[in-house]
Amino acid sequence: VGFAHNVRRWSEEVPFDEFAFTVVLSSESDGFQTTVFPFMRLVADRNEMGAYNNVASFVLFPSGQGADNMSPLMRRASLACAEGTQLDTFKDAHMPRAYMICTRKADGAAVKVAFWDTDDVDEDDWAAMAYDQNSSECTVRFDYGELMIGHGSSQDYQYHMTLNIMFDRPTGQVLAFCSGIYHSTPDLSGSNMSNEMFLALLHARLDESMRARPLPVSEVGRRILNHEHPTSQTAADD
Repeated sequence: VGFAHNVRRWSEEVPFDEFAFTVVLSSESDGFQTTVFPFMRLVADRNEMGAYNNVASFVLFPSGQGADNMSPLMRRASLACAEGTQLDTFKDAHMPRAYMICTRKADGAAVKVAFWDTDDVDEDDWAAMAYDQNSSECTVRFDYGELMIGHGSSQDYQYHMTLNIMFDRPTGQVLAFCSGIYHSTPDLSGSNMSNEMFLALLHARLDESMRARPLPVSEVGRRILNHEHPTSQTAADD
């Protein structure tokens, strides 16, 4: 269930370069720990995705500050698999979680895109990692992540988001985050959100976050003078 190979991306020309994406991994094994992979470029072009072009709709490659980050959580996952630890035991011991943030470069607006809880770690990928101990590259997959950019759900459909964490087994260094958004209902299984819709939802949620910010008093006054601000909201803004 979830994201499949040979996924449909619709247009690969969607301009995601106006955003930067951050992924935060957390665990609670030795106290609360986080590893942050900040301000990554979203790659949706199949040619740029390289070896991951059949894994997901888009890829985030750690760069800059996050390029050399070693994830203790990924390293512990690798060791646990090598020792034959069951996934439920690992989840109880380490409580792995993740979330993704999108920042719009033009105005600095930022919103959470998705959240993955401990129960979202996929058992099939865990079993594959345990089976293939000779592979230097491994995957921890979060499935059924909560989409937080305002699409919502109805009786007919609901969207969720995946996060495949591709990492180096010996070091725990994250190589790429492969992700995508898909329908969870059986009738629409394998039908994925287009890049165009993803772009529109990001802008809508970022715009909403900017409108929700309290304005400085001087800015409220300027907008009233220019007939850009409803006077009925002045008391609340002040």
